[in-house]
Amino acid sequence: MIETTIWAAKKFGRKRGTTMNFKIIQFDALESSKIKGKMRFLERATTCTLTPDNGRTLYKFEFSRGVVWDGASVPLIFRWFLPNFSKTNTIYNFAGLVHDYCYGSECVTKNVADDMLRGIMRDSGISRFKGSLAEFLTSIFGRKHYGYENDRYGIRLLGRMVIIPTNGRECA
Repeated sequence: MIETTIWAAKKFGRKRGTTMNFKIIQFDALESSKIKGKMRFLERATTCTLTPDNGRTLYKFEFSRGVVWDGASVPLIFRWFLPNFSKTNTIYNFAGLVHDYCYGSECVTKNVADDMLRGIMRDSGISRFKGSLAEFLTSIFGRKHYGYENDRYGIRLLGRMVIIPTNGRECA
């Protein structure tokens, strides 16, 4: 499944310099608990579905119980500006989970993963400025964390992404 997903992600990837505006169109409850430091543990399996601005493709993410991730990976010094994890905003918390999965599994290109982060943050109510700044800083400082070899917590083994083309019909 991972090989098929990676092939599809490369096919549906984007060129550098272009932007896709992702919208979250479906999500389940996200029940997690805090473990060691800033890490979160997913208590119950969950799903969320995104679509880019053209609405012709769905990106469905499924996460099993036991996924460990570090929220939005915001350094402590900047958490006054942007939280690492929100106790009340489920959609915001999906931004970090989906982004960490995309980075650890290489299921989409790094640029598409960063666009998903910004899109989900915008859907959660974060301002355009903060969402764009988070994407920009992630594109610079997150480079070294992209790829299988940097998946320290095995998130790629407990998650799955399926790309669903809608044959030219809009999804949302």
